[in-house]
Amino acid sequence: MRLIILGDKSRYQFLRELIDNSIKNINLKTEILSEKDIEIKSEYKNINQTEEKKILVSKKIPLNTVLFFPSEVSTNNKFEANDKILFFDEFPYRTATGIENIKNILKKNPNVNFEIVLIKNNRKSLQSDLSNEKEAFEKAFKEYNFEKFKIKKVTLENNYRFLFWDFKEVIQNTNIFMNDLKEIKKSINILFDVEYDFEYIQIDEKLSEQLLDNFVKYKDIRNDSTYSLRNITHLLKENVLDYFFQNDYNYKHFFQFSENLYLKYIEKICIWDKEKDLEKLKLEIRKRMEYFVSFPFSLEFLGNTEEDYIYFYNKNKKEMINFKNKIKTFFKKELCDLIKRYIENKIKKMEDLLNEKTI
Repeated sequence: MRLIILGDKSRYQFLRELIDNSIKNINLKTEILSEKDIEIKSEYKNINQTEEKKILVSKKIPLNTVLFFPSEVSTNNKFEANDKILFFDEFPYRTATGIENIKNILKKNPNVNFEIVLIKNNRKSLQSDLSNEKEAFEKAFKEYNFEKFKIKKVTLENNYRFLFWDFKEVIQNTNIFMNDLKEIKKSINILFDVEYDFEYIQIDEKLSEQLLDNFVKYKDIRNDSTYSLRNITHLLKENVLDYFFQNDYNYKHFFQFSENLYLKYIEKICIWDKEKDLEKLKLEIRKRMEYFVSFPFSLEFLGNTEEDYIYFYNKNKKEMINFKNKIKTFFKKELCDLIKRYIENKIKKMEDLLNEKTI
C-alpha cells in the first residue's frame, strides 16, 4: 500500500529521519530531495531506479508499505483510489499556501483517504516562542478538527506509529487482501505442518540429552529464599524458562525458525507493527511453555546435598524423564500448533474487519 507524503518542508525532515545513516552517496538536502519523485520501501525488493524517481529503503516503515514523496516540480497531483495522503503541516501552521494546496489536492482526489499530520517540534527556543508555537498548534488542531479532517499529532524524532494503517481504512478503500488471505489459508492447511516439521529437524538436534539433563541436575538451593519450600517442580520449570527466555541468544537459537515461519505466512498482509507483534508472540510462546512443562503436582526436595538429590532424582525418575520429554514435545508439537493458531487468528481478525469470509 502506498502513503503519499505531501505538505510543507517538514516532510523532508521526516524523510531524513527514516533513512539509515549508513546509506552513502545520497544528498539529503531539501532542495535536492524536492527535485524528483522519491519512494521509500520497507524491503530491498523490486528496486528499479529511474531518472525521474529515486527509490530508498528504510526498515522503520511497515511491511508492504511504500512512502511516496512527489517531486515539487511535478504538476500531476492525481493519485490512486487505494492511496492514502498524509499532509504534513508544521509551525506556523495553516499558512495560506498550505490551505490552498489542501484544496487543490482534494479537488483532484475527492475519494482518496486524506489525513493531516500536525508536526510538533522539540527544538529549543525562548519560552515566549514556545508558548506562541503551542498556541498555534492547538489553534490549528481545533480548526482542522472543525473542518472534519482526520488529524495526527506527531513529534518526528523516532516516531513512526502514524504510518501504520488503520484496518477500517483498509476496509473502506480496498479488498486487496482477499486473495492473499485465501492463499495463506490454503497454504496453512496444506503446507504448514510439513514446513514446520522440516525446520524442526535442526531444533531436535539442538535439544541434546546433555542440555535436557542440565535442566534437572542438582543445584544448591539452600540459600535461595525463592525455594524455601524446596519446590523442585517449580525450580525445574524456572530453569527451563530462564534458559530459553532470559537470554536473547538462546531464544533466537531455538525460536528463530518459528518466528521466520510466522513472518513468511503473514508477509503479504502485515500492515501492523512487526516488531511489537513479534514481542507479543514471544510472550505467548513463553506463557504456553510455562503452562505446558509445569508438573501436575508438587515435588519437594528435603535434602541438603548432591547425594540427597541423586536419591531424590532416582526415586522420581519417571517424573523427571517425563519432564524432559515434555520440553521436546513442546518444540515438536505444541509450538507448531501455537504458531499456526497465531497466524489463523490474524487471518480471522482481517476477515472480521473485512466483514467477509474468504472460504
